[in-house]
Amino acid sequence: MSEEEYPSEEFLKYVEEFDCLKDDVRILINRIEDEWWSAEWGFKRTTLPDIFKEMGIDDGVSNQLALELHTGGWSGNEDILLALKKNKWFYMFYWDMSRVGGHEYFRFTKFDSWEVGK
Repeated sequence: MSEEEYPSEEFLKYVEEFDCLKDDVRILINRIEDEWWSAEWGFKRTTLPDIFKEMGIDDGVSNQLALELHTGGWSGNEDILLALKKNKWFYMFYWDMSRVGGHEYFRFTKFDSWEVGK
């Protein structure tokens, strides 16, 4: 996607309707990364301790992965987040916290790595 392009309605519907109960959520995450504007800084896959230690929180969990999404104020990224919020299973299972300014944080414990085919 070029910087001038916005996510298509088809893609946003895909995000909203992705079945997290049936399909590997890493497939959805990879697709979002492909569409995320400025993913090099606004789309971060980390381990949970990395992100929470940066914020001064250490809950002793070392086997969880985390995803940070930062919109950068770009409305295309905000549209993707809105579609994710409409995916009730994704938010119910994985949402961890939100911060003012378009910052969303998610936790994943169902898998041991981020590796999955795109």
